[in-house]
Amino acid sequence: MESFSLSGMTIFLIGAGSGIGAASARLVASMGATAVLADLMAPDALASEIEAGGGKARAVACDMADSEAMAKLIAELDRLDAVVVSAALCPWDDWQDADWDSVMDRVLDVNLKGVIYLCRAACGRMRAEGKGGRVVLVSSLAGRHGGLVAGAHYVASKGGLNAFSKWLAKREAANGITVNVVAPASIETPMMSGQTVDTRNVPMQRMGRAEEVAAPIAFLCSPGAGYITGTVIDVNGGVYMAP
Repeated sequence: MESFSLSGMTIFLIGAGSGIGAASARLVASMGATAVLADLMAPDALASEIEAGGGKARAVACDMADSEAMAKLIAELDRLDAVVVSAALCPWDDWQDADWDSVMDRVLDVNLKGVIYLCRAACGRMRAEGKGGRVVLVSSLAGRHGGLVAGAHYVASKGGLNAFSKWLAKREAANGITVNVVAPASIETPMMSGQTVDTRNVPMQRMGRAEEVAAPIAFLCSPGAGYITGTVIDVNGGVYMAP
């Protein structure tokens, strides 16, 4: 069905090195998109895997917190139809720790400020091309109701991300650029490695899988989501149900 095809699109995915980002990259490539995979270390192995399976992908290295590098990378793309942001830091520390202030600065630099920098560059590029576009941000249950196990810095960054998405959606709607958020709960990814989650607090009684978050991300990139903007889609097994 054309409504759910990504054929011909170029999708920039940052945080593609593992977890939700990698699952999203595999899925959008299988749906016909050219996937530009970005992370602190270029995800070359994933790009090779996608190409070996008949998809189109290339890998680049970048730091979300470097606004100039992000703007340069976006400007150098051949085209840009959608941006998926799943890059994030979630330290498992305590806010009474001696170095917590510096850790919080880094979390906000990546999880919130970096997203704003990237969206500023990407939306400017998509406006200039005049074809509209898609922005999909990965937030968290933590930004909706405080989360299950996350720390204060992560919770604050994701709450800010949700609020920013509303502002950006209103700003870019007339330009044909949709802005939406996917908010997962505890997902089986490297970020959650070593953390204990009491799934008795989850109505579905289990953690989610990265592929279960990638599917709504891919949908929000597709033509089928053309009249959806400014929304947060909860992917959390029923932990939080928006009124």
